[in-house]
Amino acid sequence: MMTKRLTILLTLSLIYGCDDSSQVASDDMIGNPDQGTSTVVDQDVQEELDQAPMLEPIIVPEFGRVSERGIITLAKRSDGLSHPRDLSFDPDTPDLLWIVDRDWDGNIVLFEAGTAEQRVERLRDMAASHFMDEVSSIAFSNQGSFATCQESRNGLDGQNLFPDDFMGPVLWSTDLMIHCSVNQQQALGGLNGSHLDMLHQSPLCMGIAHQDAHAFFVADGTNGHIVRYDFQEPHVPGGDDHSDGRVSRYPELTFTRIPDIPSHMQVVGDELFYVDTGSGSLKVASIMTGNETNVLRPQNEPLELYNVIGGVNQRVLIEGLNTPSGLLVTDERIFISFPLTGEIIAYDLEGDELERLETGKPGVMGLTQSSQGEVWFVNAYEGTVNRISPDAVEESDNTLPVSPSQGECQYPQWGGQIGLGHVLPPFAWSSSMKDSRLLGPLSTLNIFCDPEWADVETVTFVVVAEWVPWLIEYIEYIDALVPLIESENGRVIYVGAQTLEGSLINLAETEELLYDVTSRHGGVHVAESENMFDFALIDTPLVRHLPASFMVRRSDMTVIATQKGRGVEHLPYVEIAQDPDADWGDPGPATILPVLPSNCPEGAEESGEPNNTPEEATQIGLGDFSGGICERRGDFYFVDVNGPWRLDLEFSHAVGDIDLILFEDGQPLYDRMGMPLGAGSGTDNETFEWRGPVMVYIYGFNNETTPYTLTISER
Repeated sequence: MMTKRLTILLTLSLIYGCDDSSQVASDDMIGNPDQGTSTVVDQDVQEELDQAPMLEPIIVPEFGRVSERGIITLAKRSDGLSHPRDLSFDPDTPDLLWIVDRDWDGNIVLFEAGTAEQRVERLRDMAASHFMDEVSSIAFSNQGSFATCQESRNGLDGQNLFPDDFMGPVLWSTDLMIHCSVNQQQALGGLNGSHLDMLHQSPLCMGIAHQDAHAFFVADGTNGHIVRYDFQEPHVPGGDDHSDGRVSRYPELTFTRIPDIPSHMQVVGDELFYVDTGSGSLKVASIMTGNETNVLRPQNEPLELYNVIGGVNQRVLIEGLNTPSGLLVTDERIFISFPLTGEIIAYDLEGDELERLETGKPGVMGLTQSSQGEVWFVNAYEGTVNRISPDAVEESDNTLPVSPSQGECQYPQWGGQIGLGHVLPPFAWSSSMKDSRLLGPLSTLNIFCDPEWADVETVTFVVVAEWVPWLIEYIEYIDALVPLIESENGRVIYVGAQTLEGSLINLAETEELLYDVTSRHGGVHVAESENMFDFALIDTPLVRHLPASFMVRRSDMTVIATQKGRGVEHLPYVEIAQDPDADWGDPGPATILPVLPSNCPEGAEESGEPNNTPEEATQIGLGDFSGGICERRGDFYFVDVNGPWRLDLEFSHAVGDIDLILFEDGQPLYDRMGMPLGAGSGTDNETFEWRGPVMVYIYGFNNETTPYTLTISER
């Protein structure tokens, strides 16, 4: 930078540089003496000018200069995030930043976002497994509300084995006295959570943009085109009246869905900008053009209007893009994010590229802009919320400690990179447990150097969170494989990550969480709240979703496999343990599967087995029938009784909780609130009444198992 003296001299030279009366020596001149240049700079100043760095120009103000810009992380998994995919500031309260999280099926709100007073709050509705299942995107209205889209077929967090596509955009209140606050207790026939409205014509919804009032455009992933939804007047929170909904399909406005990569969109004036992720383009549609070309019959719900719009003017603004996702259109520029490369690229309004910003980390998805003009983004793979700062050089979160040693044994050098093919950072936890016994500290240095680990060839890390609805099933699967993993010289370490509220979990809570579902007690337990390293394990790309697992080859502490998918997807644990030197970068499905524990005595399953699908349903009439839910798939019965009848399902809740739902044409039956018809209490036995033939599906809640007696009687 220039000194104060240099600045003054340059200022004077600008004022007096055109004075022809100045008498100067030729060696004090700047420029061409033959042309009479008369600006005087002494030799010290000339040296400072020669040494002053040349600053590159600012091309995109939101990015700033390459040498000065920084990326500041404002929230991460240790703050309660898991897999965030979109974010937006509340226009009525600009310091409130709302993030939608696919794993959490809910919101994370940053109050006073980006300031020293920032605080984080997690919000999840009682009925989030339907109304925000696999949430992909968020858009605020100008009516004190916001809407979300869900990349879901109504799987109910994996509990619904037969999704019925009863999904679409959902309207929510921004009032925190309503949102995730009212109607949070399940009640038969009562109001269903805090949502303001929902329409159900677009499963696998990948993006949403506000137009006006309660009207939104969405990217319908199932049908591959844009749809306009107008909720008009919302019903009461938790209600179910959708009869004033207006839905218009735009089949000419096509896009191609890529799983887990939202296609974000934005309305600017009379134009809709939307990312076509699959075709790699940014498209623009003139939403005031077009006419009705057809009238449709709505599925699942009554609507005031359901039609098709054709003849819409549209154009491809940018093409040849590599799997784009996030979108932000400002008055002067367009920003697009690229999850596969981690880039954010700025374009002018004509679609010409201006500048690329390398975040250095794949997973960048939703983009938004603060009231101060700063660009914010989420990284779904890292589980972070970030801000681009044009004038603050980024300081790395990851320090590079000296490779630790234990006696003459030195840990492999960690180079700062984290992920597949790299050495695991030297994590350490202040305490650990196994078989309910406190073992004391545990570190990756211990694993590499201690003689008791000398025969171990692979270590499987299983990262778990208390709030995950399918956690029991996830852990039971791995626990059932522990004897096989250990027989192949492998070990399992369970890492507790988050509590029900999303805060870091401690070891006692982790032990309580795992005790009942790790019946073989083959793993070591540690907890993130007792992590003594410079950063949390869950704040690294080793964890893309919660829960997650990754495997390490102990001979060099290299990560050889990571779980990339969500839910109950698993690595081929035993196969990797059998051959840790193979390439497991793309492992494929497991061939060695576990035998899961069951509370059923031998022979408890009904004589009608197999009846695990609607096509295999056992036909029954009046009478008593004995059976059992002895595996993840439940039992189907076709009750062939005319007239009114009553079903009684007797079992012991202490052994295992089971529920039932009704099926028709191979799909569950739902009430007007989108809830399955059936019976599902938290006590012994279930009772249900019906009239006429119908199919009944009996299944274990959270995959629990138990024998039962089924009685069908007239009423």
